[in-house]
Amino acid sequence: MSVSGVHRVNFRPQRLITALRVVIGAFLAAFGVVLFLSFGKKEEQAVRIHLAPPPTQSGEQVVDLSENFAITGTKGGRDSFRLQADQVTGFVGDKKLLRGVRLEVYGEDGEHLALKGSTGQFDMAEKRAQLSGAVRVEGKNGFALTTPSLYFDGDRDILFTPDEIAFASRGLSGTGRGLNYLTGDRSFKIPAEVRVTVEPVKPGDPPALITSSDMTLSLDTNEVVFNDSVRLSRGQESFSGNYLKLTLDADRHRLISVKAYGQIQATLVTGKAAAPTSLQADTLLAAFQPDGKSLDRVEAYGSCQLESSGVQGTGETLLAEVPQDRILLRGEPVVLDSRSRIAGDVKTSFRARPVGTAGGASPSYFTNGEPIFFQASRLSVEDGGEIARFSGSVRGWQGDDSIQAEEVVLRFGEKSMNAFRNVFCRFTSQEAAADAPGKGPPVPTLIVASAMNYAEGEGTVHFRDSVKLTRQDSTVLSDRMHVSLTDPAVGRRRVVRVLAEGGVHFTHLANSGSADRLVFLPDQDLAEMQQDAGLAEVVDRTSGRTLRGRTLKFDMKGNRVLTETSDGGRTWITLNPKDKEAPDLEPKIGH
Repeated sequence: MSVSGVHRVNFRPQRLITALRVVIGAFLAAFGVVLFLSFGKKEEQAVRIHLAPPPTQSGEQVVDLSENFAITGTKGGRDSFRLQADQVTGFVGDKKLLRGVRLEVYGEDGEHLALKGSTGQFDMAEKRAQLSGAVRVEGKNGFALTTPSLYFDGDRDILFTPDEIAFASRGLSGTGRGLNYLTGDRSFKIPAEVRVTVEPVKPGDPPALITSSDMTLSLDTNEVVFNDSVRLSRGQESFSGNYLKLTLDADRHRLISVKAYGQIQATLVTGKAAAPTSLQADTLLAAFQPDGKSLDRVEAYGSCQLESSGVQGTGETLLAEVPQDRILLRGEPVVLDSRSRIAGDVKTSFRARPVGTAGGASPSYFTNGEPIFFQASRLSVEDGGEIARFSGSVRGWQGDDSIQAEEVVLRFGEKSMNAFRNVFCRFTSQEAAADAPGKGPPVPTLIVASAMNYAEGEGTVHFRDSVKLTRQDSTVLSDRMHVSLTDPAVGRRRVVRVLAEGGVHFTHLANSGSADRLVFLPDQDLAEMQQDAGLAEVVDRTSGRTLRGRTLKFDMKGNRVLTETSDGGRTWITLNPKDKEAPDLEPKIGH
């Protein structure tokens, strides 16, 4: 059998391999097109991913990246983020396992955050990166944050983690659990277990320590917001409530203002003696002095309760001007301490104390043995509760005794009272006087003046400017008047002596007199007129008779005047006698 010398080659296997390669190539090309077109459909400005191959000497395309990994995301024509890693350890679907991770997140104005982590992952489909292993974040104004792991969502421009975090940012430092950081406005929220420290201006001063359920802070502003179960402490001062907003200075060391809501309980250091003051309210607004430590003004609204140095105050609103130690309560205000109860707008009452009780002297000229009531349009409490200032149609009373003025100021420590503008005082005799033999009903003494002041230690009420006293049928006009009262320990205050000075004019029934000074003794119905230069005089207007002398003593009950002769003899002259032609002269009284 002959064998041909021509060899035949079977090309079918080679053609099959070539066709298979074409199919696989087309499939990969189609998959690449689909993958490319899928980006950008989630939102109008979706993140686009750009793979940067590592540098190679030959310039050939790298299929399996293993080191110097870099991805850049863009949004709206600007860079959104850049992710780099020292090494790619493999592919897991669309996820890449990274080592030595560095992530930069860019804001719209070019500001950026720098993130670092030991390891990480990146999901190409979800455009989400995860950093783990001692993650550190650095940003604007010295912002720094550390956490075990951190996620970045490129579509939503947000950093988040459920792990514990620690942060510091220009005067603030703290810890918490969880983080949501919006890269667009550079604000972040810690949703749980917040603990923050506001560093003081001077070393050695107490810092402000704050705990809450969540906190929000913007790196561009100086405001910090705390929510839910907020607690703040700084030295002797403390605060608790449902919401707290702190406004700090540019260095975030000094407190400028505070706004708070919801079941507020605060302890503040106020007053000249730096006494602790407790406050409860629904809303609180506070402004600090330039030193950032001392309060300047406090406003509170809704069910306000205040307590300082044993004084308690309540009202719907409260305004405290701290440097002046002045507190204004509105809306049925009540101020209460061991000695008194003050209820502005409606009624103010000071508690009665048993006569002779230690420290029981009243801050007004009323006795402390009976309740004292005040009524006014407004009430402010100052100096840690030591001063009560009533204003607007003020009226105070105890039984039939009363005072009216446009403003009345009580000083509890000094046991004093001042009244201003349209002052009107009414004193009555003790009620027991009405039961005494031969005595009629209590006799009121009425005094009108521009102003008055009283000090318990002196026991004298001083009136000034256009003073007028009226008692039964007698009237005294003068520039100044000093009214001495009975001891408050023996009961209701009574007028025992009146000294009128300056342009004194006196009238009783049809008689009138003038002098430089007048001493009036109401219990004896006597008025003594004194003249320094010239002579005092009394005129009987019915007869025209005039009596003159350096000193004239007028007996109002007997309607007679005691005169002194040049040799020192004294004579009573009865005014308005029945026989007007002949004076009714009583026997002379010797020296």
